[in-house]
Amino acid sequence: MRRTALALVMTVVVLAGAVTAQQTRQQDIDLQAAIRTETVDGDLNAAIKQYQTIVDRFKTDRAVVATALVRMADCYQKLGDAQARTIYERVVREYADQKEVVATAQARLGNSPAVAGRVVRELWLGDRSGLQASLAPDGRAVVTHAIRDISTGRVTKVLPDYNPARGGWEEWPVLSPDSTQIAYARCCDEEGAYEVRLSPAELGAKPRVLLHNPEFAYYVLEDWSRDGKSILSIMITAGKNAQLAWISASDGTVTTLRSLEWRRATSAHLSPDGRFIAYDVLARQDSPDREIRVIDSDAGHESVVVSASGDNSSPIWTRDGSRIVFLSTRSGAEGLWSIPVRDGKADGPAELVRPSMGGIRPLGFSNTGSFLYVQKLGNQNVFVQTLDPVTGKAEGDASKIVDTYVGANTNPSWSPDGTSIAYISRRAEATDQTSPATLVVRSLETGKETTIPTTFTGPGQPRWFADGQTILQVARNNQNTTCFYTVDLKTRAVRELVNTGSGLPPGNALSPDGKTVYVRHPQKPDTIAGFDLATGRLMDTNGPAVEGPFLSVAVSPDGDRLAYPARGASDLRLYVTKTDGSDAHDLFAGYPQKGYVTALAWTPDNQSIYFVLSDGANVSGHGSQLWRVSANGGAPEYTGLSASTMGAIALNRDGTRLVFGGGELVTSEYWALDNLERAWRRSNK
Repeated sequence: MRRTALALVMTVVVLAGAVTAQQTRQQDIDLQAAIRTETVDGDLNAAIKQYQTIVDRFKTDRAVVATALVRMADCYQKLGDAQARTIYERVVREYADQKEVVATAQARLGNSPAVAGRVVRELWLGDRSGLQASLAPDGRAVVTHAIRDISTGRVTKVLPDYNPARGGWEEWPVLSPDSTQIAYARCCDEEGAYEVRLSPAELGAKPRVLLHNPEFAYYVLEDWSRDGKSILSIMITAGKNAQLAWISASDGTVTTLRSLEWRRATSAHLSPDGRFIAYDVLARQDSPDREIRVIDSDAGHESVVVSASGDNSSPIWTRDGSRIVFLSTRSGAEGLWSIPVRDGKADGPAELVRPSMGGIRPLGFSNTGSFLYVQKLGNQNVFVQTLDPVTGKAEGDASKIVDTYVGANTNPSWSPDGTSIAYISRRAEATDQTSPATLVVRSLETGKETTIPTTFTGPGQPRWFADGQTILQVARNNQNTTCFYTVDLKTRAVRELVNTGSGLPPGNALSPDGKTVYVRHPQKPDTIAGFDLATGRLMDTNGPAVEGPFLSVAVSPDGDRLAYPARGASDLRLYVTKTDGSDAHDLFAGYPQKGYVTALAWTPDNQSIYFVLSDGANVSGHGSQLWRVSANGGAPEYTGLSASTMGAIALNRDGTRLVFGGGELVTSEYWALDNLERAWRRSNK
């Protein structure tokens, strides 16, 4: 009897454990579903209901309930509802044991001990190159194409201003520890390749090529070794993988620390004593989540110091090396967090430093202890413009038609039936093209959106197949190689069709029959090529040579002709050819005299071509204008539509409405966040 009773008790315990495990799994599933509704779908009211259900259903799980309450309050706050404050106060009052969540709630209330006494100061306004700034090793200056002393504001030019029209440009500059040399990446030589150069830190100095290797397609220079003998770099190989490596400052020899394959690091920084490197990588191949790792700088032991779900990126060391400051979406919107470290490993839980810090790029700590960062300015949205199909003139003002994640949307295109648009949304508030993009399809009749998170980077304009249920997406994969993907809108399945093996620019055109995609040739940068989507076979079109930046190509609605621009040293050309490259002629040459054609669209009758002229002769004070020209040649006509920037364009099926991505140019502001280290010193006592 006793044995039977004991067996019964053990059975109950086992069953209870199984039920508890199942319940835990379910609440995690429910929480992630609610987060997707909030952050991906952008439906705040629906997310609030899901969070409330979690609070009611899983009352005994304090961690999950506290997280759900804070996220629910965040939704109310975004809606301007006063209930947000009541919920934050409840979390602080009732869930003191959940320290990270309480820190978030306190920060939202504005009374967090972690942010008390901290001051945010605007330093100065930068330009586009500022998004690739670095901090001098001594913490006294910010380095872009110039060296700017933080305390005095004195500017010393060291590199030419950012200007792609020069036939190349300098990127990712880093200053040597003794401030006498500047290393930088440069795009592009005659073959379209990147290289690493080293120059004395003075304008007009003659640089030397440190590394020129066709095996590498891109370099992000991050830091110098403390002895000034090597340069830390994230290197992307041509279609193979990414790697973290040292580049010798004497002869350009590459020493690989870690082969990252698909993990794709975006940022890496050396600890003050030079012993460790903190960097971020993708946590899983099929997810945009990122984790932060620390590796011995001599390629020794490695550990994961931040592994929470969400995007954890841009690690920066404090001046004493006791903490790593990083960006994270773990609490919803991107915020600034820190974690204590000791001997290359995490030494305590992560703590919220400051919420709502999206769209920044951390630089590091100045010599006086201020945390410096670059803030992105400008935004991109999706607009629709009514056109007179006869004259091509714009009628009335353009209207914004996407009201979710405003400022993060671009590259729209019409569905074949004209009832929906597909566009790209950058929902991580990134400052560049390296973050994963979300593909969105929006019904113009109901406003309902279908969102498909992806691991794509640098995506081009989505292209619809004739069935209206499938989209072709040209984008780069985790190895920085351009691929052609199909996206099934019913199942949300993403399938790779063709890997081009190179880092092609995203400009593309899909033939009306859905069999061929036209892009710049991967081996011959001055040639347009077609890829057979069924076989992956590459076909040369043998048309006129493309000169200068390649930004767009368009195929006529009847599938018979291609249009694409070329920008020479002194004039602008727009070519039309048969799809095999024959019967080529330029629609105009040398008019307008300046600028680039950045987007193209044929009219439905195959008779005219709309094109966007950017950074040319300004019209109405704007940098981009919409023009129209006959497909048979002639003088282009200005439509009257202009914007600060205008990206991809697409016409609806009767040519009466044009959808486009537009907005403000992306520039940069420099900011300082003071008094961070003081609070950490107090907490360490």
